[in-house]
Amino acid sequence: MLQRVNYSLVGAILFGLAPIEAIAADSFSYPETKREMVAETYHGVVVSDPYRWLECPCSQEVTDWLDRRNAITDAYLDKTPQWRAIADRLTVLTKVRSNLTASQKKTLRLPNATGTA
Repeated sequence: MLQRVNYSLVGAILFGLAPIEAIAADSFSYPETKREMVAETYHGVVVSDPYRWLECPCSQEVTDWLDRRNAITDAYLDKTPQWRAIADRLTVLTKVRSNLTASQKKTLRLPNATGTA
């Protein structure tokens, strides 16, 4: 499941890189996301958290929600010509980074998870 979530994140990044004309507003129809009435009081302040149910990654309901969202992302990415090249490059960089020692990573100045070298 973690890998699929990462592809959705990369999809979101691609949306930001794509020209505005390439993304039609009516081309996405995201499924409705359930909202629950959950609120807690912290130091006298009531904090509402209607999407708390999404915090449980083991839940079948969350898995189904992710599957529906990922299907939309995958459909978009399948139509994006540059996606395969980007995905292939990310795969190579991930493998290269995981096989290097800390000193080799520093020498190559590959970006870490936060985007800094």
